[in-house]
Amino acid sequence: MTQPPIPQILDLIKSSPTPILITSHTRPDGDSIGSLLGLSLALEAAGINVLPRMQDPVPGKYRFLQCVDSIRGVDPATPVH
Repeated sequence: MTQPPIPQILDLIKSSPTPILITSHTRPDGDSIGSLLGLSLALEAAGINVLPRMQDPVPGKYRFLQCVDSIRGVDPATPVH
């Protein structure tokens, strides 16, 4: 089994002319929200513009998470690009 070309993938992400969409599954749980936030924060720290989006709102019990307010809803009628 071959390894994925990580350097090429990172180059593509870094050179993207548009923000990178980060999302999770519907009816988000703590794992999906934490993963979305962690990846978003890591990419932002690397200077990459991201769009953290979820179809469903963040449940109240997870509103304490740092940067949770950066997650926006998705409007199916509006293109993300």
